[in-house]
Amino acid sequence: MSYAAALVGTPLTIGLATVTSLQTAVLVNGGWILAIGLVSALLMPETGFRPAPRTQASHLREMVATGRTGARLVRAHPVLLLLFVTSLFAGGYTEGFDRLSEAHFIRDIGLPDFFGLSQLWWFALLGAGGLLLGLLATGVLAKRLEHAPRAHMVRALFVITALQLVTVIAFGLAEGFALAVAAFWAVRLARALEYPVYMTWLNQSIENSSVRATVISITGQSDALGQIVVGPGVGAIGSVFSIRAALVASGAVLAPALALYGRAIRHGGGEPELENVEAVNAPDAANG
Repeated sequence: MSYAAALVGTPLTIGLATVTSLQTAVLVNGGWILAIGLVSALLMPETGFRPAPRTQASHLREMVATGRTGARLVRAHPVLLLLFVTSLFAGGYTEGFDRLSEAHFIRDIGLPDFFGLSQLWWFALLGAGGLLLGLLATGVLAKRLEHAPRAHMVRALFVITALQLVTVIAFGLAEGFALAVAAFWAVRLARALEYPVYMTWLNQSIENSSVRATVISITGQSDALGQIVVGPGVGAIGSVFSIRAALVASGAVLAPALALYGRAIRHGGGEPELENVEAVNAPDAANG
């Protein structure tokens, strides 16, 4: 549904921006988001939610307690450090690619003057192409991997990640428009495929349900931290050297993920240390 909404919304937004202004298009889309939130709050109340018992601990202390729990898990199971570093650099890669791809097309590649299309329409077409590829590929992959064993999952992850690494670097080094578009769409395709396969593999690999949510949560935080910390580093490479160099660096930081998946492949698709992760007691949030 999200793919369909993006495919419909993108040309409508570009059309609005063309006949009015970019500011108007941004404001209208913001208004839609606000309206959807208000309608959802009125028509879809969360009746089954039961809030956790209140304690005297502050939200900050609860966050610190969660962080300490994650740190204890990493100390007890070093492979989690590789998992978190992988998520950290993955976040940095996406930040670099997302922020620099349009500038690369404009400054380094150049957009053709076909049918008098403006830059807005070109980027709408590029985005729509990536969405269509992602929609088709995820549907096919979901059927093939629905009941696949972990060995198939992790091999798919290795191939998808390797594809991202190679295509991001190819995009950064591309000289012609056609090659740049092919690499750009290949990156978008691989990204659409990666997340559902990764989450399925991670859930299958962590047998202890009491720590599964904690590990998944911390990997998500590591990804966000990578966008904050690694992303600006990639941007600095672009400022000091070139956008091409920054994009190549964005692809290269995916190498730790290949190491993680390669290790899992050697163990038949699973990660022994993940399978044996045990819960650790977090310090009392109120007394920590």
